[in-house]
Amino acid sequence: MSTLNHLSSVLILVAFMTVLPYEAAAGRRSIKITKKTAGQFSSVGGKKMLCRARNGTFELGRLKGKKKVGGRFIPLREPAFERKIARLERIEVRLSRKKKRRRKLKVVRRRLRKQEATLERVRSLLRECADRSTQEGEDARSSLEPYRDDLTEAEITHLLNKVAFGGTAELRRIGREDGLAALVDALVDGVTTPEEDHRFRLRLGEWEALGRHRPERDDRPEEVWTFRGIQSSQLFQMVESRNPFHDWMFLQLSAHFATDLDSLSFSFNGYRGYGLKAHVELLREHAVGNFRSLVVGMLTDQAMNVWLGNKDNTVVSPNQNFARELLELFTLGAIDPFTLHPNYDEETIVAATGFVSGYQEDFGSDPELGNDSLIISFFPAARDNTPRTAFAGIPGAELQGSPSAEQFIDHILYRHPGAARYIAERLAGNMLYPGISEEMGNELAALLISSRYRLKPFLRKILRSKAMFSQPAKRSCISSPVEHFVKLARRIFPTGLSPSGGNWSGSLGLYASVARAAEMSGQELFSPPSVFGWKQSCNINRNGEISRGEAWLSSQLLQQRTHGCAEIFNALNGEKVDFRERFSLDEQEPLPEMIRRLALQVYDLELTTAEVSLLEEFLRSYTDESRGGEVHQFEPNFQAEWYLRQKMPALICAMGTVYRVALR
Repeated sequence: MSTLNHLSSVLILVAFMTVLPYEAAAGRRSIKITKKTAGQFSSVGGKKMLCRARNGTFELGRLKGKKKVGGRFIPLREPAFERKIARLERIEVRLSRKKKRRRKLKVVRRRLRKQEATLERVRSLLRECADRSTQEGEDARSSLEPYRDDLTEAEITHLLNKVAFGGTAELRRIGREDGLAALVDALVDGVTTPEEDHRFRLRLGEWEALGRHRPERDDRPEEVWTFRGIQSSQLFQMVESRNPFHDWMFLQLSAHFATDLDSLSFSFNGYRGYGLKAHVELLREHAVGNFRSLVVGMLTDQAMNVWLGNKDNTVVSPNQNFARELLELFTLGAIDPFTLHPNYDEETIVAATGFVSGYQEDFGSDPELGNDSLIISFFPAARDNTPRTAFAGIPGAELQGSPSAEQFIDHILYRHPGAARYIAERLAGNMLYPGISEEMGNELAALLISSRYRLKPFLRKILRSKAMFSQPAKRSCISSPVEHFVKLARRIFPTGLSPSGGNWSGSLGLYASVARAAEMSGQELFSPPSVFGWKQSCNINRNGEISRGEAWLSSQLLQQRTHGCAEIFNALNGEKVDFRERFSLDEQEPLPEMIRRLALQVYDLELTTAEVSLLEEFLRSYTDESRGGEVHQFEPNFQAEWYLRQKMPALICAMGTVYRVALR
């Protein structure tokens, strides 16, 4: 592990190295630039380099001639450089076996590095070319107008990495063949049929059953729910689902309505255990459903009532916790996210406490297991009916009387001028970039109100917008540990796993390892440190403060991502996953090509030449800790089991520490 930690640290530094100088490659088919076609070309990376944008595709080339109009555009294409590099690598391998060809080997290696640097520069300029094509500026940054339908591969990758844990091959095909509108529909509506959804839920139930617990006491022999079981089965769904955007939204809303399920003493509790399951089901039901219904659902959610103490909020014993968080976190925010004006005062908190009182524990049943269970019901006699004033001095929002809890929620959502703006800013800022403009907030707020807080129109608007593909939206936030490891698991876990073994033995351990990896890196799913969730997450906008998730990548937590990755691979080793097959390893494939391919396959990461060289050196060496860290050189052997089990996990985990991987 020490060798891997050192490699990870070096990779993090290499990620910030400057790109080597560019050298153009001539001899390509040239295109004459006329007055009619000049609008397709723009300068990029210097006067002699041009970007050509045409029909949604981008091409990089060198200008031959003194002026653009009348000059010739000589395309520089990645495959040509890749073929040259592959040929030089084959020559390098042959010459390295002949002692008398050292001088020629040195020349070949110099040419190889030069071509690699050129290819790296071409790729960098191509990315800049695509960025330029989105007509950057404040107009694109703040525009909710639809983006063009014809997407490049890079734009598909951007969208799926942003809001869908990297997506699926199916979603990529839809984006490639049918365009942005179809891809957004597939994300928001899902790609599965009701019959497929039913089969998946049956399968999910089998995994959930592995995480439940059967007490040994004779007086309560029935199965009960556990926090770890719920956590692992929900991660199973995040990793295996064909509708990853639904799962991504579920994850975001679980943080918005932050509840520490692990601290409620619901695990192994026959009367309360179903509260764990019911809470995540409420969030899942409305992940792309109705935000207003989700807020109202929290009134009778057992986990939320215990977490914030509203089950004990009565006329004789007021408890302000739920009322305070209903205002500050769920619907309004203490201040308007744009004007920074207060949205309510302390008198409103007192009033709200009475409006939401009267909800207490009652006897019911667990519909899944049939156990006797505690639920939350409304008891009129326990309610504080004292007439009070809320939102005094706020035009349009001032309220007097004693409305029911549901009426009060509707008043906030539809009458308070800040509610829809706050919710729009919270959700859109996370999907786009922190700090959206007030104009965008107002437009999205109006859409929420007109659609009665149905989320699908709101989500479609954002996902299809020019702002989603603007430069500020690209890699604008640090992915949370759960986002990071769910994407990793979706890329490396074997397909077709079935629940096996009893309780925690068997394949369920794979999904439990994802939970442990995220926890090691600072985020325990469904167990936030406070009612504020994880303050370091993207766009947690409190009192005007904006975060991009920087705290997730403190030196300690970034190192823990390496250990978390190793935890997942330990679980894969326990399942005896064939790494040769899983990663399509071939002895004939040159190491640099294999390293680049794996980085793209697992992380959508384009490695620099320096990073590839460092990883190649790692694959060709072994550190003997028993001899004081003595380093031995050898040829990689993908047929050797020890090599696969030690080197491949370390290689992929080291790639995961490159700073660019953490950005979404």
